[in-house]
Amino acid sequence: MIYGDKIWEKLFASKEWGKYPPEEVIRYYFFVSNQLGEKNIKALDIGSGKGACSWFLKKGCAEVTAFEGAPAGLKSTNKVALEFNVKDKIFLLHGDITEPKNYINSKFDLLLDNYALYSNEENKIKRALVEYYDLTAQSGFFLMNCFGEKTTGFGSGKQLSDNTWIDISNGIMKERGIVTWFTKKSLFDIFQKIGFSISYYENILIERNQNIIEKHSICLKK
Repeated sequence: MIYGDKIWEKLFASKEWGKYPPEEVIRYYFFVSNQLGEKNIKALDIGSGKGACSWFLKKGCAEVTAFEGAPAGLKSTNKVALEFNVKDKIFLLHGDITEPKNYINSKFDLLLDNYALYSNEENKIKRALVEYYDLTAQSGFFLMNCFGEKTTGFGSGKQLSDNTWIDISNGIMKERGIVTWFTKKSLFDIFQKIGFSISYYENILIERNQNIIEKHSICLKK
């Protein structure tokens, strides 16, 4: 069973994928670990892909769950972790990341969505975020990384809803299936309605080979 856009199963199966977490994930981890102190951190990596963030989290967290809808990504997670000398097993959870409470009934101190939820339709993302709020431990943290409307390719392809498109014709999202784009305001509105407080927000603009990439990185606390 493949959950989510099937393009990701094809991509994970057909090519080597990144094995290192991005800088925004590293900053988030150290921010949260400093806030939580010596506590045994329980972490959830949402849309974990091949485990680029899962192994990094496992280095400092007592327990890590890698939650992924594409089997081709999930089956590589512990193999990638071993390459970084992470020998303790990461718990693998196969399922639909937009319906987490169908698979999870425990709470986490640290939750991470590293450019995963955005690849779903916006109404599914909003419902999922409410469920992830429920799965966040009291005083726990949640990071959502996603893409903004300044990114090259925004507005191209077929529009599925107000902020969701498919078959983007150019830029880094070309041949990446479904994309929901966000603005700072839309993210703040979503999370404030859910009940999260905003610990920090980053807006990252990158120009790569004449393409613009806008990233939103928003750290939240319950």
